[in-house]
Amino acid sequence: MKKQVAVVIVLVLIASLLVCGCMTSTTSNTASPTAAGTAYPAVGTRSALLSAIVAQEDAGNGNRYANDKYTMTWLNDTAIAMHEQASFSGTGTETYDATFIHFPTVDAASAYFNNARLGYTTKSVSEADAYLYAQATGGNATVVKGVWRFDNSTRYQLEQFDALIMQSTRVDKEVNQA
Repeated sequence: MKKQVAVVIVLVLIASLLVCGCMTSTTSNTASPTAAGTAYPAVGTRSALLSAIVAQEDAGNGNRYANDKYTMTWLNDTAIAMHEQASFSGTGTETYDATFIHFPTVDAASAYFNNARLGYTTKSVSEADAYLYAQATGGNATVVKGVWRFDNSTRYQLEQFDALIMQSTRVDKEVNQA
């Protein structure tokens, strides 16, 4: 009987810690990497896949620069937004904005990708994003698609890794050295 009570107490403590962790809307650089499943979450539950993406970014496994500042914000249980600002030794800055969306199925993500890809000119997948997905899930995606276009100093990119869509904008600006 004492073992059963102890197990129940441990489970309650773990559940309370998980609930506390889910209440944060932005992240800090203190999370450790975690591999997550890719199952779509139940209603009212945050995506474990997106939580793992956040953890991987926090652990430095995303496209991190040593001197950057970034935030990850939950938009809802199946979407997060990332904003990053980096500077490079006084020569320029880079702003990166991305939205990560966890779709219910690979087919649903593919339908979104195929509809949104209009206007993109080049087929390409970022190795850093593929690595981020593999680190978050513990394996490579079976469906991998990517397209991008470049306008002036802005690169627009759309990628699919199984049921995950990553849509991003990267703006590079050089600092005037008068």
